Amino acid sequence: MINPGRLWLCIACLISTEPGAVRAQGTLEGYCWPLSAAPGSSINFCLSGQGSTSVYFYRHKANASGLTSIPLGSTNVVTSLQVITDTSARDGCGWTNSFTLLIPSNWVSGMYSARCTNSAAQTFWITFVVKPNPGQRGRIAALANINTWNAYNSWGGGSKYDGRAHLSLLRPNSEVSPVSGALHLARAELWMLGWFEDHGYTPDLYTDLDFHNGVGLQDYKCLVIHTHPEYWSLQMYANLKNWLNAGGCVIYLGGNGIYEDSEYTPDQTGMIFLAGVENGPRDAAMFRNMYPPMSERMLLGEGCEIDIYALWAGFQALQASHPFFQGTGLVNGNAFGQSGLNGGGASGWEVDTIGPGSPANTIVLARGLNYTDGLQGGDMTYYAHPAGGFVFGTGSISFGGSLVVDPALQQIVSNALNEALADPPQLKLASISGGWAQLKIRGRPSMHYLIQQSTDLNSTNWEDIALLLGDGTTQTVLTPCPANAAFYRSVPKP
Repeated sequence: MINPGRLWLCIACLISTEPGAVRAQGTLEGYCWPLSAAPGSSINFCLSGQGSTSVYFYRHKANASGLTSIPLGSTNVVTSLQVITDTSARDGCGWTNSFTLLIPSNWVSGMYSARCTNSAAQTFWITFVVKPNPGQRGRIAALANINTWNAYNSWGGGSKYDGRAHLSLLRPNSEVSPVSGALHLARAELWMLGWFEDHGYTPDLYTDLDFHNGVGLQDYKCLVIHTHPEYWSLQMYANLKNWLNAGGCVIYLGGNGIYEDSEYTPDQTGMIFLAGVENGPRDAAMFRNMYPPMSERMLLGEGCEIDIYALWAGFQALQASHPFFQGTGLVNGNAFGQSGLNGGGASGWEVDTIGPGSPANTIVLARGLNYTDGLQGGDMTYYAHPAGGFVFGTGSISFGGSLVVDPALQQIVSNALNEALADPPQLKLASISGGWAQLKIRGRPSMHYLIQQSTDLNSTNWEDIALLLGDGTTQTVLTPCPANAAFYRSVPKP
């Protein structure tokens, strides 16, 4: 349901010449709030322009053939110029609502846009997220990187990269247009979302802010973090850590992830970068520099070193016997992921590598061939978490543009997703016969499982009977069974 709102403009303000005076921009532009909503909830759209404006709604995905935008309805509004102040980038535009969209019950989760076009043929895209109906959640959750979207938004006179420490979410952002936006923001995220959907892994999409506030990850088996998740809040970091400690699995298909702290203002309509210091040093806000240390590598297994930038190449297989490489036909030394739609290779733009803080059991499955001056390319990594889940990472912003065209990458990511969606490791007593017990366990790849036995469930003294190395298949242990009752357990050992 779409409800036109009232529009106003203070003409006197437009001609003021006092410092900090408001002004109007003649082109059509706009923003919405909130940036995400579930079916049955509403989003307000604030437009500034002149004359009759047609608004068309689309759900997007992208693949090797290009962008697919599914039309989902339209409305018409009459727009007027709204005011812009010298502090709009910091404090928000404060524009009057132009119309309200009630998310229909049949809109599925994903990335959407309102394409606004006026009689002067000016067009502006406003991108937003539709969250899943709480009663119809899937098995995979994914995040739209709105924190990074905001950091790179220069509307109103400056971005975080101009030294701005305080930036509002309530302002237009042409950088996230699905047709002409930056290829490390929403436009690139659509390759990921499109590939997932086309291959039957349709994720429930949330924003960073949703994840900050808590999205009920206990309902999911897998969390996908992708493309360019550079800016996270401390609460997001804590939520991810808690998810892993609860046995959750993470598929990290991005680069430069969880690099710098960014916090929300109390009303959550703005963000604070650079530890709140205008033109302050970025080092003070980097997770790896905090005390106690909160390196991104401690969670993702890998982290960004900015020495390699704007170089693209494929990967070279280093651990082709790993279960995630099954079905690829790759052997150690083979190159793959050498082509793509986002720069020309799967490892590129900004890349992540193992280093200080990476869990000791992190395995480098493949390494990017985009090295220079002795610096290595991005790392494709895996580590089994002691709580029962795992983290798989590809360490590259450009990965999605190659995922949609490279069969080997598609097989590797499918294998990782299938492992994440499989039942968690659980020891089962298959049979007891002739004084022998047959135990079965399907373990996570590269995780050791210590199988123990006791005649007393509450005992502190358990006898070790086997040590297995998980490989993604079901393994069997045959052990003598005591005449009296026996209990068995498995203890993960990274």
